[in-house]
Amino acid sequence: MDVVTCNNSTNIYIALMIMFPLCWGIYEIKKFREQFNDFKLTTDKLLKKVDDITNNKLDNYPFINDCKKFVDKFNSFFSKRKK
Repeated sequence: MDVVTCNNSTNIYIALMIMFPLCWGIYEIKKFREQFNDFKLTTDKLLKKVDDITNNKLDNYPFINDCKKFVDKFNSFFSKRKK
């Protein structure tokens, strides 16, 4: 049986071929996790605003509050006319 031997430089190249993509993948996963946390913070802020609007807490949103008042007056005007 023949014994397969590799010289030292070949072993280093093989190790680099395996380790470089592995390290790059770990780095990319870390960056993705940071971006995902930023996305989560943004969606949490958005969901809080949507929750405030759906629960009629419109003090911080004057345009939406004015639109709601206008629609309420408009609806009350036409509901009185129907009768």
